[in-house]
Amino acid sequence: MKNLLRRVLQSAYNAVSHGSYNQRLLEENVWHHVFRESFRTTLWKSELGLSIGRWAGGASFFYILHRVLEDVRPEKVVELGLGESSKLISSYASNEDWLKSHIILEHSKTWIAAFCDRFRLSENSEIRSHELFGKTQNCGFTDSLRYRDIEIDIWQNATLVVVDGPFGSESYSRMNSLDFIRQLLPESRFVLILDDSHRVGEKETLSEIRNLLSAQKITYHEKEYGGMKSCTIVCSHHFPWLASL
Repeated sequence: MKNLLRRVLQSAYNAVSHGSYNQRLLEENVWHHVFRESFRTTLWKSELGLSIGRWAGGASFFYILHRVLEDVRPEKVVELGLGESSKLISSYASNEDWLKSHIILEHSKTWIAAFCDRFRLSENSEIRSHELFGKTQNCGFTDSLRYRDIEIDIWQNATLVVVDGPFGSESYSRMNSLDFIRQLLPESRFVLILDDSHRVGEKETLSEIRNLLSAQKITYHEKEYGGMKSCTIVCSHHFPWLASL
């Protein structure tokens, strides 16, 4: 009887897990279609090769990033983590005169060299190398992995912050994003995109972001967008439609 019950429970668990995977896969395919249809509207976009998924952001992430760039037109973007999204943002900096400054934080000098060998960044894009400190496992609020010694002026006047680095921590992942939130004012215009927000560590960081925004009396909107991976957008009251893309 116990073995039968165990098999029934296992079958039910497999069915739920399989259904969840299929649902996420279906969402991912839809996001790929939505992104392609909305993105490839000009020559430079159609010629930009992006490798979406796996370690890079998923289709929902790139759709949201593309829409934010188009709708908000930020003059300054700060990006945590060098990768495929850097190519997209930098291409905007090369082709649109409203994007004046694009700062990318990255810890790996080897990856920086390899990336720059195969992709030419805009003159308005700048990579800043920052060492990592902390850890990814058995970590807490104060010791999770993050970039070291980020200058406070990096965040000043940044309208868009994209968080896809460093490597995720099992708890309180990518806590450098809180440095950006701390310098905001109630009237600040801002958008923060946090990738991999389906993971526990990123969820904990999102909770701290909410706490800070509330403590600073900043009205904001928030929305999680799914697929095989999730990303979450947090934005000021100036951009409510970004929570319904």
